[in-house]
Amino acid sequence: QDALKKKYKSFAEAQTEVESMLGSLGDRYTRYLPPAKYDSIVNAATGNVFGVGVELSQDKDRGRVVAGDVEPTGPAARVG
Repeated sequence: QDALKKKYKSFAEAQTEVESMLGSLGDRYTRYLPPAKYDSIVNAATGNVFGVGVELSQDKDRGRVVAGDVEPTGPAARVG
């Protein structure tokens, strides 16, 4: 509970504290993911939506990048 009340000097210091708390649980399935790592995992699992409103994925069989799932309100949908 002291960690919740503590004033951290930086985000990195708070991250270190969280990693330490989770590590003390002794659960190999519980871990802290920094924001960049979390984003990387989510993007790998769900694909990326870019500024034009199209989700890109890789067709490994054909060796191509495939555009799909066009966002109805995005620029790609407006221009067809």
